[in-house]
Order: sequence, then C-alpha cells, then structure tokens
Amino acid sequence: RNKNYCILNKQYSPEQYEVIVGRIIEHMMKAGEWGEYFPYSLSPFAYNETIAQEYFPLNREQVLALGGRWREEQLPDIERIADSGNQTLKCTISGRGYKIVPQELNFYKKMKLPIPLVCPDERHYARLKSHNDYKLLDSKCAKCGKDIKTTCRAEIVYCEECYLREVY
Repeated sequence: RNKNYCILNKQYSPEQYEVIVGRIIEHMMKAGEWGEYFPYSLSPFAYNETIAQEYFPLNREQVLALGGRWREEQLPDIERIADSGNQTLKCTISGRGYKIVPQELNFYKKMKLPIPLVCPDERHYARLKSHNDYKLLDSKCAKCGKDIKTTCRAEIVYCEECYLREVY
C-alpha cells in the first residue's frame, strides 16, 4: 500500500522499474500477449453470472466455445410455497431456480400480490429490453440540422450545443 514502482508486490527504484517494465513488454510482444485481454479461464465467475451477459448475451454453447465457464442451476423445484423457511421456485421462462424468503412471502401476502413466476434475473432482462440499445445511431439535430450520433430513437434530438442553449 502507498508504494510506487512495484511489480508483483516488490518495490523497485524508478530506474530499475522502467528497465523491468520494458523487458516485460518486450517479452509479451514476442509472445503475442501484449494488448490482449486476460483469458476467460482466469475469470472467477461464469459468463452468465456477470453483467457481460446483459450487454452481450451469449448462450451456453457460444460461451464454452470461447473457453468461458457457464454456471448450471441445480436448485430443486417446489410446486407449493409453505409459510416457513426459504422457498425455491422454478422460473417459467428460464427454468432456473430462485428463492422466495419469508420476508418476501409476507410482503406478497400483506399487499395481496401474486408470487412472481419469473426469476429476478429474467425480470431484470425484461426491464433492460425497454432501455435504448447501446449502439450509436446517425441522426440530425432537430434545431440546427447538424449530423450527430445518439442512442436515442426519439423524433426530437438536439446536438449538445442546441441542448445546452435550450436548457440554460
């Protein structure tokens, strides 16, 4: 902590550090590793457990072909919900197991709400679909006609200058 010029938790003088870093970069360039991301095999998480699945959805076969890991759900399916203990249900969309804890069950009963038949992950994915795509679209400013890039699909989109003039 609070150290400078460290490699693998060993501190060096600034001159030694620059020499060693140069040698490491040179070796990585020769090995074809420089500029590459860490391989999937080093990730402690399965692909479908990460936010990457939300923005770049892949199926199990695609992830395994890339050398990644996929986590299979192995939770039991319970058809009825009892009033005591944590309850596990099977999602009607994905087939994955998800839990209903006693506090959640009490909330549903108190508010006279039906118990969700879809797991939290699938509900989250459904909300994400209502967001704009994370792709830039070519558009024109509705005020000055300047070419702009936006993620918004609305009819009226302003460039930054027109927007700031309108707001301020």
